[in-house]
Amino acid sequence: MQQKYRDAGQIAENDAEELRSQLQLLLRHLESFDDYETANGNPLPNSYAQALMVLLGFHHEDTSPTLSDLVELLNIDKSNVTRLCQRMRDAGHIDIVRDQRDRRAKRISLSSEGLALAQHVNASSVERFGTLIGSMHDAEKQRVLDSLILLNEVIERLT
Repeated sequence: MQQKYRDAGQIAENDAEELRSQLQLLLRHLESFDDYETANGNPLPNSYAQALMVLLGFHHEDTSPTLSDLVELLNIDKSNVTRLCQRMRDAGHIDIVRDQRDRRAKRISLSSEGLALAQHVNASSVERFGTLIGSMHDAEKQRVLDSLILLNEVIERLT
């Protein structure tokens, strides 16, 4: 029997390549699977849609994130989050105000138009993912969810 690992702390190269290959394939599938659009059918960039859904979560908690919060949650650098927020504000989807306690920080919240769009995008996304998970058997659902939870936990430990 061939030894799978060179030493206890090092993953075999083919395992790393297979993990990378499978994750890249998953990401490509997700990009085409979860295309976002407005209620009028106009396409929305993935980062825009993700920001709307993150802001919707904050809206439900009756709080407003800072730009720094969005940098962390969207895993996008600050300059790109700033440009994204400017586009969203120019489109009338968010409001940006100075934090009352820390005048250096800016708080972001959904406008009424942005809230409607965020709810539409979120409902469409949940419907598509509901179709995906609904096509699995119960045991498959649990395996997939457990694997994704584990993978996210490991990535968070490493970053």
